[in-house]
Amino acid sequence: MLKKLYKHEFYSLFRSMIAVYIAIVGLALLGKVSFLISGDGVLASILQSSTTVLYIIGVAAMFVVGFVIVVVRFYKNLLSKEGYLTFTLPFKPVQHLNCKLMCGATVIVCNFVVLILSLLIFFVGTDAFDTLIESIREGYHMVTQIYESWQIALVIAEFVVILIISLLQSLVMPYAAMSVGQRFKSKIGGAVLAYIIMYAAVETVDSVVMVVSMPFNNFITDMMSNHPYGFFVTVLLLGILYSAAVSVVMYCIAKKQLTKHLNLE
Repeated sequence: MLKKLYKHEFYSLFRSMIAVYIAIVGLALLGKVSFLISGDGVLASILQSSTTVLYIIGVAAMFVVGFVIVVVRFYKNLLSKEGYLTFTLPFKPVQHLNCKLMCGATVIVCNFVVLILSLLIFFVGTDAFDTLIESIREGYHMVTQIYESWQIALVIAEFVVILIISLLQSLVMPYAAMSVGQRFKSKIGGAVLAYIIMYAAVETVDSVVMVVSMPFNNFITDMMSNHPYGFFVTVLLLGILYSAAVSVVMYCIAKKQLTKHLNLE
């Protein structure tokens, strides 16, 4: 039964995003063609510049549209009049929340996959792409001479984990804000106010951390200079713990509001 919930959520999200993905790939192909058939004239330069600008705008729009669709889907499906039907289904509020998080995160990950695919279409076969590949090879060769395989694997693993947690944090914060906002007379206004307060709270914590760390600047500089690997691994680990803590707090807020204080009036 839970599989049907995820299937319906994926369908609701991706039926809007498929057209966007096709458009991005189409813009990448258009840009590729403009560079293949171009010459050295003014018209060729204008064509290349125009297709590149259109592609960049399209990519930016893809991420904005994807995020908006995910957030609006959460609000409409759980906190609007549609919520009356949603919460009659045999699922707990926390299951709905988990479904929205997982499916929303999948949409954003797919945005990055489409971005990488479109970049390959756009740049494969160009001098810029060949230069990039060569730079990556040289960088990899240099890193493997300095560090052991397990050290490289540890950094990659930490980097992947912090990306995943940061992605979830970017979704769970607006979810929490909307869950709190539905208790206000103006749900949208309450959600915006709640998000501003949450964002300000996180920024305040960031500022406090920066101030507290200032007396240790000399120690931090020494670590960066003498133990760059250990410093980088430690910073990534602290980033993971901090982002995870923020995400857990926001998740608990959203869970409590949906479970204990749901207001669909």
